[in-house]
Amino acid sequence: MMHTMSGNMYWHHITYMYLYPTIVGLLILAGIVYLIYWLFAKQDVSLKKQSPLEILKLRYAKGEITEKQLQQMKKQLQEKG
Repeated sequence: MMHTMSGNMYWHHITYMYLYPTIVGLLILAGIVYLIYWLFAKQDVSLKKQSPLEILKLRYAKGEITEKQLQQMKKQLQEKG
């Protein structure tokens, strides 16, 4: 009877030491991955809602393109229709 009790406690101890921290760690990792996915998915959706002209203006405001490039690209967009 004593052997069964200590064997049972052994598995209980293993569960608390290894299984629970592993599960908690995986849940935290899954939460981080989901958060990163959510942030990038949100960014992609916001860009899809904007017109090409709005995106150009945003890029100009951020300093990614010069005024000359902005004017050239606006002209190209107007020519395309």
